[in-house]
Amino acid sequence: MNILIVEDDNISALVLRKALERLGHEVTVQSNGENGLSALENAKYSILISDWIMPKMDGLDLCRNVRKHSDLSSVYIIMLTARGLPEDRVVGLEAGADDFLVKPLDQGELVARLEVARRIIAMREQITSSTLQLKRIESEIDRNTSQLGEILVAKKFITRQVLLHALELQTENHRPIGRILTENGWLDEEHITEALAMQMDVPYASVLNELPDPFVLSMVPYETAKKNLILPLGVTHEDDTGPRRLSLAMTNPWDIEAIDMVQRMTRYRIVPMLASKEALERAIERSYNYVQEVAYDAEMTESLLQASSNVQITDELMAELDESELIRQSDEAPVIRFVNTLFVDAARRRASDIHIEPGRRNFSIRYRIDGHLKQIRTVPRQFLAPTISRIKIMSDMDIAERRLPLDGRLTLAIEGKSVDFRISTMANKYGERMVVRILNRTAANMSLDSLNLSASNNTVFQSMLQKPHGIILVTGPTGAGKTTTLYAALNALKTPTTNIMTCEDPVEYELEGVNQFGVNERIGLTFAKQLRAILRQDPDIILVGEIRDAETAEIAIRAAMTGHLVFSTLHCNEASSAPSRLIDLGVAPYLLAETLIGVVSQRLVRLLCPACRRQYPPSSDVIRRFEELGAAITPEDVFYSATGCSECDNVGSKGRLAIHEVFEVSTEVKAAIKSGGDVDEIRSGAALSGMRSIVLDGVAKAREGLTVLDDVAKHGSNRPKSQSSLELRTFRASG
Repeated sequence: MNILIVEDDNISALVLRKALERLGHEVTVQSNGENGLSALENAKYSILISDWIMPKMDGLDLCRNVRKHSDLSSVYIIMLTARGLPEDRVVGLEAGADDFLVKPLDQGELVARLEVARRIIAMREQITSSTLQLKRIESEIDRNTSQLGEILVAKKFITRQVLLHALELQTENHRPIGRILTENGWLDEEHITEALAMQMDVPYASVLNELPDPFVLSMVPYETAKKNLILPLGVTHEDDTGPRRLSLAMTNPWDIEAIDMVQRMTRYRIVPMLASKEALERAIERSYNYVQEVAYDAEMTESLLQASSNVQITDELMAELDESELIRQSDEAPVIRFVNTLFVDAARRRASDIHIEPGRRNFSIRYRIDGHLKQIRTVPRQFLAPTISRIKIMSDMDIAERRLPLDGRLTLAIEGKSVDFRISTMANKYGERMVVRILNRTAANMSLDSLNLSASNNTVFQSMLQKPHGIILVTGPTGAGKTTTLYAALNALKTPTTNIMTCEDPVEYELEGVNQFGVNERIGLTFAKQLRAILRQDPDIILVGEIRDAETAEIAIRAAMTGHLVFSTLHCNEASSAPSRLIDLGVAPYLLAETLIGVVSQRLVRLLCPACRRQYPPSSDVIRRFEELGAAITPEDVFYSATGCSECDNVGSKGRLAIHEVFEVSTEVKAAIKSGGDVDEIRSGAALSGMRSIVLDGVAKAREGLTVLDDVAKHGSNRPKSQSSLELRTFRASG
């Protein structure tokens, strides 16, 4: 086909032109709307692909001017838009556009849109070739067009020309209009279902993008949901005194028997919502993948819900509840199921923490997923005491103590895997606030290959591990994965002939073949005392969980000097500041220079979901921002953004990965440490020996499509621009 591109951005126009030419199309490019309109008037083009925002004449005005020309009525117009919002599509359709492409362009989407255009153009040519045929089709539409087809056109899911063509096909094979539209790729089942919902005057549920409420899932058994093809989504309240309503996804919203059954189970008024059969089946399996293991007791559920509607546990009443009453409430079957469901749901969504936060009337539940807190649900306050007490009992904590901070641990078998939970409570003015840390046991079996070190950083780190004695430090903030990196190093070094001993607070994971010891400050067993005891146990390799004070630092350094290989973590902003931090703690510079092998600094960033990530070229602001951080980015570079899909619970990421800066102590670094450990001198020496910053490592991984530039920029240091530029020049020179 002969295609005209109207695009003022040279890079975007070049990328699109090459993609179209590879597909075998003849392509012409114009840089603004006025030139584009002139080109259309002087030559014949089948398709116009126009950018939305341009100088002189923007894409909307170009569309309007094309539609004014009777000679150009057959041109098929595709608008390029950066947002792809429904309101933008409505405006574009009103101006005369036929279809849309969202920037940054996706090759598969481009091919699909061109195929739709080809079919529509062929249909238009067929219709315009015979006036009688056009009149026959239009009269057929007037007599036979269903309300569903009209809704699809009104919702802008298809154009009227597509509907005309589908109805023409229907007269030939007499199949349902929805099936014809889906089989030809003009619509998918979700579009048809959404239009059916409007036709039936019921809400539509896109269940694959919904996150069902674990509280209501625990009330409706899996067998019931699967048999009746229903899925409880969540509870809403009309107001503080109004009735509670449960949104229920169904394939048949007029199934009165199923609605009555769920209403009896939950004591909620049901709001039926229409969902497609295929999507609902998948959503039920995904949401109930653990419910088969949980017993269901309708009578106990009804009694708890009835009690919750009649009894309000005030702060005064809560203070009077004795231990036996708390135990009785926490042992009720619905509370047990709710807590179990909460833990399983959090683990399934890859949450690292569960936050249970009391408020004046309710308490909220939030998950931390990929480093970000996400509100999951709000629960009536009367469930707070039994929920907190149940978790305390499971983790062997004192349920009668509600004023002092408490800590506990528990282990559950979830989906055939053993998952550890670490519990912490603290009282606020509305009650006990609880945070549950979900510990990933796979960290105990991590290998060096799973750390996502770049090739150069991996070479340096492997070299550090080969040293017979000295100290290796891993730095970064809390939750940056430092312990995981250390465990991976120990897994790489452990052998039957090596005595590895650890001193941790607390021991998070069990390492096979490693002797692990925990710190207990309450009985006076500090890091320093535990470390002294470990040195009398003939160790070869020692892991010190964290160097917090001068005494621990001194013992760790002296252990490194006396023939031991020591690993530890340190809180500081970058790898280059680790020596200065130890000197501040009282370590002699000459001792540190002789014992320090190297430093790894790391941060965690989001790992993009490969199923929905989208390419885009960097803007001038992004290029300027990273230039200030010491990273060179060009307009030709391609990066990726997070969008969200059913594969990643609509968040755009699936887990996290580490970005690093690694340096091994060189002659220049050793000299800088001996002279007093000035951070700028150490950083310059490390850069000269090949260290690249966290930002450079992050940008490289962003180019690979592993993460997003925004996350990398957040971890850029506040170093002066001159220092960042020096590091960048040094890295380029080193190749």
